[in-house]
Amino acid sequence: MAHIPSKVLQEKLEKARQLVRVGERYRHYRGDEYVVIELALQEETAEVCVVYKNLANHLIWVRGLANWQSTVKLENGQTVARFERYSPK
Repeated sequence: MAHIPSKVLQEKLEKARQLVRVGERYRHYRGDEYVVIELALQEETAEVCVVYKNLANHLIWVRGLANWQSTVKLENGQTVARFERYSPK
């Protein structure tokens, strides 16, 4: 991969921060709940990734932003967001 100026990378992260909020809670379509720890760049591709922690077992995961924002088609034919932001009760 060619060198990408840090200003371009920073702008990429800032745009992503408008879509995914660090510190906010998200619910996976299967029901697990997570908190977004940070947004990061994948070293080889400069893809924006979401770094997040499972609130039940505290495992930390990394997922590409495009996948994070994707939708999933359920067995009943309904299409839902893979992750949805929510406020804890």
